[in-house]
Amino acid sequence: MIRFLIYIFAMYILFKKLYQVIINYKEYYSINRLNLNLLKVSSEKKRNQGLMNRKNRLKENEGMLFEYDKPTKIKMWMKNTYIPLDIIFLDKRFRVIEYKENLKPHDITTDYSSNKKYKYAIEINSGTIKKRNIKEGTLIIPKYIKKLN
Repeated sequence: MIRFLIYIFAMYILFKKLYQVIINYKEYYSINRLNLNLLKVSSEKKRNQGLMNRKNRLKENEGMLFEYDKPTKIKMWMKNTYIPLDIIFLDKRFRVIEYKENLKPHDITTDYSSNKKYKYAIEINSGTIKKRNIKEGTLIIPKYIKKLN
């Protein structure tokens, strides 16, 4: 009788684990994912500089990733930025939690931020969010680069 109960319990654990694997597999492949080449900046000085003074647009799928030590709600602006941008705010798992589109160059009247705390922010060419169909929940897969072209 004890062997039978052990067998039933082992089968229960096996099927429970199999169920979790199937659910995770389904969730992973149903998520909208986007690969981006990103220049990572994590120092305060580099984050404050951002894409200021850059005169030419970024390449397709290129951007700047701002990394923060802990989730934050820092405001961003377009002072001395010559190219129109989109900003994507991400959680710690690189999922989009909010975004701002079509930020105007040299706009110092508006501070752009997320209503939620974010761990990462990405600046990309204006129009990329619409073109690539980025929505809340989209998973960003970063490929780190050493320099923006």
